[in-house]
Amino acid sequence: MLYNDPNAPAKPQQPPKPPKKPTPGSVITMWLGAGVIALGVLVGLRPAGEMCGSPLAPDTDVAELYDSMTPLGFSSAAAECNDQLALGLLWTILVIALGVVIIAVGAIVKAVGSRPAPPQLHPAYVQGHAPHPGQPQGFQPPVPPQHSPAFPPGEQQRQIDLSALDRLHQAGLLTDEEHAEKRRRILGN
Repeated sequence: MLYNDPNAPAKPQQPPKPPKKPTPGSVITMWLGAGVIALGVLVGLRPAGEMCGSPLAPDTDVAELYDSMTPLGFSSAAAECNDQLALGLLWTILVIALGVVIIAVGAIVKAVGSRPAPPQLHPAYVQGHAPHPGQPQGFQPPVPPQHSPAFPPGEQQRQIDLSALDRLHQAGLLTDEEHAEKRRRILGN
């Protein structure tokens, strides 16, 4: 049916499906990821040394001042601070990146888990035919033959074409001359 028939019975309205709740594992995973990020920030705020500050708030002024006050420049406190800060920053970035990955995994699990399940097919569809309203339970319609026994396979299409041509002529869509010409072409005369 290509148009809406006003006389057709109305289809019953189905109630809207409630939204799926996220799986508890995905929520726990995302909270775990947030906790790991917070741990990374705490690691980054921990002092890297006595005179260095922290990787997220470096302060090497004291170490540089100490180096400048040491006679003949034999102290390398500022260089050691920079090494400790670089190592601390590396660990901070790794821990925060791990937290971001954990949150991403939780979001993916949540997205995949909240998809609706695919519709289940009626067994009759799987067997090749659909149930019709009013059919008794377990009804199996007959399987149509591959080709009509009255006509060989090549002749069957010719009979279908002739039948369609006759219906078009009876409906007034073809004139007598057009009908006769097309009939001759189908029959090969």
